[in-house]
Amino acid sequence: MNEMDEEQQIPEGMEVPETLDEQAAPVAGKGSNKAVFAVIIVLMLAFQAVSSYFIVKTLFFSKPPAQTTVKKKTKKQPIGEIYQLPGLIVNPTGSRGTKVLLVDLGLETHNSKVMVELQAREPQIRDNLITFLSAQRVDVLTDITMRERIRKRILEIVNTRLTEGVVDNAYFIRYVFQ
Repeated sequence: MNEMDEEQQIPEGMEVPETLDEQAAPVAGKGSNKAVFAVIIVLMLAFQAVSSYFIVKTLFFSKPPAQTTVKKKTKKQPIGEIYQLPGLIVNPTGSRGTKVLLVDLGLETHNSKVMVELQAREPQIRDNLITFLSAQRVDVLTDITMRERIRKRILEIVNTRLTEGVVDNAYFIRYVFQ
């Protein structure tokens, strides 16, 4: 080897690392970056824990909202006039003519003009109701929980035909499914 390799000139005041490990030593400030990163992670975990607590508390342990009453707190109206619509007979969808539904309806109104109009429009109303009922499946017509939906839909069908007022309620006078 030559002399230059062995004796390298090193300026005064500069330290020369003896091994490569000292050269790979962390630069000043990297340790503080790890600490900041650790603090951020801890804060994020704490935020998640607190928010999870409040979400679970409100979803599972809070009191259910107060039920609002649908009924009006006014005077009950007296029973109105009832127009009877007897003898709606239909074969439901999918029954292939083996099942029959017989329905007699009572349509209540508090307007005498509606009674006259119901009588005049009875063929149209019957046709619309027969079309609606025959389009229903057997399981819908036999399910007692679906009766209220059927009743509401009957009211909508009847009221779309009327111009003088509305029918207030629909009652099943007879509902026979065979």
